[in-house]
Amino acid sequence: MLSGHTQVLDPKVLHKPISTFRHIKNKTKDPNHVLKVDKNARAIEAFRMMDYGDVSAVPVVDSERDNKLVANISARDIRGIIAEESDFPMSLYTQTALQFAQRMHARKDTHAPLAVSLKLSDTFKDAITKLNELKIHRVWIVNDAEQVTHVLALCDILGEIIEP
Repeated sequence: MLSGHTQVLDPKVLHKPISTFRHIKNKTKDPNHVLKVDKNARAIEAFRMMDYGDVSAVPVVDSERDNKLVANISARDIRGIIAEESDFPMSLYTQTALQFAQRMHARKDTHAPLAVSLKLSDTFKDAITKLNELKIHRVWIVNDAEQVTHVLALCDILGEIIEP
């Protein structure tokens, strides 16, 4: 993994703020442009949103708390539930997005919180460290109000060290 080889990277790269990443600086910092689902919406809405936006995950936010990030739902979640759940697909219609995320999180062998985030002021090293420690490949970027402004995936991080 990349985090085990940081010693070969230029220190300028390691301390580069996320706000300067090519993938980030070319996009708006407006939280309204990020596809997201409210925690009280039915879980099926998260998957509809992913299909509509052609994305593999959506943040689950709390609209009662100014759209603060509370969880994550990804396309990968559906794979495990299909084989294990006798109430699938009904559970997508009966559970809220937050309930579904909590249920998926409870059945996985993970130490990651329901949602993982970094700030624009965090660095390249912070990003690769968090992804490696939690064994994940995506992190949400939030503003000071904990609203999602971007998504940062492992491929975006790799793009920072590979010349365009």
